[in-house]
Amino acid sequence: MTEIQAASWTMIPEASTLSFAGTQTGSEFRGQFRRFETGIVLDPADLSSATIEVLVDIASFASGSPDRDSDSQNRSWFYTANFPQAVFTSSAVVEASDGSYVALGTLEIKGVTREVELPFTLAIDGDSAVADGTLSLNRLDYEIGNMDEDVEEELVGHGVTVSFHVEAVRAE
Repeated sequence: MTEIQAASWTMIPEASTLSFAGTQTGSEFRGQFRRFETGIVLDPADLSSATIEVLVDIASFASGSPDRDSDSQNRSWFYTANFPQAVFTSSAVVEASDGSYVALGTLEIKGVTREVELPFTLAIDGDSAVADGTLSLNRLDYEIGNMDEDVEEELVGHGVTVSFHVEAVRAE
C-alpha cells in the first residue's frame, strides 16, 4: 500500500452528520443536510499532502419544519434549481497548538466562494477515524435570504452554526 492510499479515508454515511443551527423569530432551530459526500486524504504524520472535499446536497436540507424546508429551496434562499450543491475544498490542513486541526480552504454556496478556516478534532484508532468540527457563518455572505423581506436579523438570524461528525474507515 502506498502512503497516499494509507491516508485515504472513506466516510461511513450512516454514522456521519452535517447539522446546522440558526434562529427564526428569536427562537433557535436545528436541522441537518441528510446527504453529503466527502473525499479525504489525511495523514497526521504528513499534512503536506492532506486534502478534504465535502459536497453537500442542498435539497437534503431538513429542519423539522415543512414550510422552512420548502422555502429553503427557493431563489432567495439556497436556489437549489441553479445551485444544487455546496462545496468545501481544502487548500491546506494544519495542526493547531492544542492538537486539533484546521482545514484552510474555500466554501462555495449558491455560487459565492469564500475563504474559510474549518477547525476540527480528529481521533484515529487503527483503520477507523472520527472527526468533529464547527464553523460559524453569516448567511448573507453567501447571498442566502438576501432577497427576502425576512432579511431582518430579528426575523431570521444572520448567523448560522454548521457542525459535522464524520466517521470514516481507511480506504483499501
